[in-house]
Amino acid sequence: MDEGAYRTVYLIAGFIRHTLTEKEHDELDEWVAASDTNMQLFEELTDEKNLSANLEWMDQVHTEQSYKALKEKGAFEKPGRIIPIRTVWIAAAAVLLLKKAACTPSYLTCIDLRV
Repeated sequence: MDEGAYRTVYLIAGFIRHTLTEKEHDELDEWVAASDTNMQLFEELTDEKNLSANLEWMDQVHTEQSYKALKEKGAFEKPGRIIPIRTVWIAAAAVLLLKKAACTPSYLTCIDLRV
C-alpha cells in the first residue's frame, strides 16, 4: 500500500472515531469528492453494519505501517556485542599489573613493553 492509501485509511478511521482536525476533515472531503469510486468506498467503510470490521482492518493497516517504519529504522536489529564494564576494569587492572611487574626494583629499569 502506498503512502497516500495509508493516509486515507487514517483519515477515514479518524472520521469514524470523530478525532479529525478541521484540516484533516477538509482533506478527507477532498478525497471523497475526487471520484465516484472514492465516494463509494467511503460509504462502504462508514456503513453502520460494517463499522466494527472496518475499524479493525484500519487498525491492522496502521499497525503494519508502524512496523515497517520501525523495521526500516533498524528497531528490531540486534545491537553490537556489549562488553560488560567489569571485563574492561579487569583488563585494565591486568595491564597495570604487567606494567608494574616490568618495572620492579630488582631490574632498576623498566622493560619497554611497547609493541
